[in-house]
Amino acid sequence: MKPNVGDIYCVYVERLQRYVACQITRIEEEKARPLAAVLELDWTGDKLPTEEELDKMKPLYCDYYFWNNQLDHSYVTAQVPKKYILTGNRPPLVTEKTNSYSASWHIGRSTVNQLKWRSIPEDRRRSFKEAAKDNTPVVVGSVQLARSASAVNSVALREFSDLSMLEQLPCLTRIAADRPYESLLPYVNKNPFIYELQLENHGYTSIDLRGSRLERLILQADGVEELFLNKGLTFLSLTGTPSPKLKIHAEDGGQWLTAAFTDNVPPVFGLERLAGLHVTRAKDLDLGPVVRSYPGLKELRLWGKPGNIVNLQQLEQLTNLSVFSTYDMFGFSGEAFPGPDRLPNLTWLWMTSLPADAAKCD
Repeated sequence: MKPNVGDIYCVYVERLQRYVACQITRIEEEKARPLAAVLELDWTGDKLPTEEELDKMKPLYCDYYFWNNQLDHSYVTAQVPKKYILTGNRPPLVTEKTNSYSASWHIGRSTVNQLKWRSIPEDRRRSFKEAAKDNTPVVVGSVQLARSASAVNSVALREFSDLSMLEQLPCLTRIAADRPYESLLPYVNKNPFIYELQLENHGYTSIDLRGSRLERLILQADGVEELFLNKGLTFLSLTGTPSPKLKIHAEDGGQWLTAAFTDNVPPVFGLERLAGLHVTRAKDLDLGPVVRSYPGLKELRLWGKPGNIVNLQQLEQLTNLSVFSTYDMFGFSGEAFPGPDRLPNLTWLWMTSLPADAAKCD
């Protein structure tokens, strides 16, 4: 379905258990593929909006983390996804052009982020915003960082004789560590602003992050036998060689989670309801075991080294699949790919560098 300027669409966000709304503010027809400027609106509801509610809708101004009263306003392909519901048309609430582009419609993401931000105590949010404007140098060993720094990498972290020194960086949101630190996990669990953590050579057999507000975790899985994930985590990358004993405790069995693996896909216990799966540097990937281990997948992205896909036809077992992409993956024919009737929820398909015969198949 192609949208019109002024159209207001609603989509149900499972994470919120509510509807959110957006408006089409502009259509760019002269592009190779028409683009629509989509503006997220400051509205949620447990049912579709009334005419009166449509009249009162306003743009969502975001101030979470480093956003400063900015609009979530981006160009996307002018093709409305299946689950978006047209609820009305009003004059565009914003007439200025946007310079932002997005690969897909993601309405609801900023609403979720804004609600999470507002759940943090106001005094801590105020300190974060004040520090974000402060470029006063903070010197640790031979490393100099601005007070407004948002990330500490593994090299800089080695200069911290005591991780309590991290308190000098109120805007810290990302940490990468490549050695054991006894006080690192307690620090992450008590800091509401840390949303990305990378751990390598950590020495843990059990990791508990339930007190954190992480959104992304990149973990060298060697030796880890038990992993407790926090609610709200959306991306988990497991590098190294996960132990066959590894047990993951994830919110709703991974229903809200995307997991990333390298080379192959281990059947990790605890992610039976996994929503998204990314595989990089794949060589010979059999989709049969993948489908059996993760039957609820909504998103599947595969990057080859290059690599070969075995049992591509098994995709039709993933009845919830809405996003599928491959890059440098071969070993299949066009007939092996399930037709539209076998993948009723597929809304986004992107295959680059694939077998020539398969590419020619209608």
